[in-house]
Amino acid sequence: MTVVENENCSAAIILIVTTLESYINRIVYFGAAKGITKTNPPLGYKLRSLLRRKKRIASQVTELTACRDAIVHAYFWEGVAHRTGRRSRFKLAPVTDAAGKIKTVLRGTRSRSLQFNLVPMNVGMDDLVKGLIVALRLMRALGARRGAIEGLVPPETAVALRRAGAPADRFDDWIEYLMRTLHERHRQNIVRRFHLHPVRVDGAIAYQVIAPD
Repeated sequence: MTVVENENCSAAIILIVTTLESYINRIVYFGAAKGITKTNPPLGYKLRSLLRRKKRIASQVTELTACRDAIVHAYFWEGVAHRTGRRSRFKLAPVTDAAGKIKTVLRGTRSRSLQFNLVPMNVGMDDLVKGLIVALRLMRALGARRGAIEGLVPPETAVALRRAGAPADRFDDWIEYLMRTLHERHRQNIVRRFHLHPVRVDGAIAYQVIAPD
């Protein structure tokens, strides 16, 4: 992975989460979030109100925001070398005052279920693809319940994604394009963890990004 890939994908993930937070605050403003009258509660709390029966999506968004937090707050990690010469393992440095969120989802240096990188310098294209899938699933779930507009993306997010190599203007198109650029190992990992449904369209493989229950 190059430094450019790391920087562009990190920027795109920050903007994706910012977009989602802005989108959900819009729902709060129009009074569609039952029991929530202010925009200041954490994103997870607002999602639990909006998607009471969609716990899996709320959990996936928590992992995405944990990745965003690791980038924005510049979490420090320490390498712990083994005397036997085996590969070093990493742990959060004591100087890193990580919030409860990351401690809840952390497994090694990645998130527990979707395997988002939580070491900032390791964030790459596979994390960006995961972030887009989570965002698309959330917006579809909100759209099904609240009439939300799917694919509402600010220009800044589009610019960051294009710099990462995506030429189109919709989440679906970005996901399809970026999935093809991934190493086969990363691609299969995403298909398995998100339970994607491969379909053949015009002789090429596409993936149905269906929101989980």
